[in-house]
Amino acid sequence: MANRSTTFGLTATKIGRLLALSQEIQGEAHSEAKTEAASRTDQEKAQSLTDFLTHVPALTGDTLNALPTLLQQMCRKMPRLEGQSLGTLLFADNTPIGQLEEIKALVKGQVSDTQDETQAEMAGIVYYAAIAAALVHHQEKITAFSYDELEDLLTTFETMTWLPAELTELFKQAQAVCGKQSGQ
Repeated sequence: MANRSTTFGLTATKIGRLLALSQEIQGEAHSEAKTEAASRTDQEKAQSLTDFLTHVPALTGDTLNALPTLLQQMCRKMPRLEGQSLGTLLFADNTPIGQLEEIKALVKGQVSDTQDETQAEMAGIVYYAAIAAALVHHQEKITAFSYDELEDLLTTFETMTWLPAELTELFKQAQAVCGKQSGQ
């Protein structure tokens, strides 16, 4: 049998470099795949939140049953909101403070009640959006958190680049209100 080299004349050093380069390329590909997956997750969250905020609660049987559990319960408990989306209520400066308190109270219970992690996260965001709306539109605090605590909590949303711009702006405005109030 002929003695055939499987190294194609490469030295051990060159083979080592090729292996290292191969591992580096695989590592970069893995890193890019993780980044793409995280981006996809953020996009999915953004779409879920947009759907959540733009949904107009309807109180009919089939339509109600097709909604996520969180929205079903809100529709049953808040019939006077029919025809108005949560986003409309949160972003409108004429939404009564009482409705913002109701939204906050209802989604607060849903954060722990739901088994769906995404729905719990969306409920949590809406919870803080209701607090932010009360601060911005009524200069009223509808939570036991201090202004300093609220200001810190609201900075959390700055890292959520997938949030709708209008919601991000609401959180920033609420932070400014908290900053002014805590400075007094």
